Amino acid sequence: MDLTIIIPDYKSPRLEEVINNALEINPKKIVISNFETELTKSIENKFKESQIIKFLNFKDRKNPGDYRNEGANQAYTKYLLFLDSDVRLNHKTKIFIKNKLKNGLDDKTIYWGIYSSYSENIFSKIQQQILRYRFSKYFFENAKKKK
Repeated sequence: MDLTIIIPDYKSPRLEEVINNALEINPKKIVISNFETELTKSIENKFKESQIIKFLNFKDRKNPGDYRNEGANQAYTKYLLFLDSDVRLNHKTKIFIKNKLKNGLDDKTIYWGIYSSYSENIFSKIQQQILRYRFSKYFFENAKKKK
């Protein structure tokens, strides 16, 4: 697939699990843009034989946006997927991504995800609504300005 997955990371204990999960989509490349620690060096060592995984190790801490931009600078594929280092893609999401890439994406459409958790407590529901509102408001306001 003509896809690069960019994973910004700052000391995530789930980084290795997220990388393994992302490999199931069969991307052309995975770039881990991270703050270098002993743990990330250990994880990098486990994937050193992989031709598609690249670690960008930074000595200075950066904000997640900077890590994403550094990763995007290493991508030479048509499509990018930004995946946080604590987010695992469920089966449904992997199928959605594979189908979108197989059938072609509309170049004028931006797809974004909403965080979800396995629990259905009130906090999760409120967080979902806040995120949906923030994403929708941002994109609708920007669309209005461009007209």
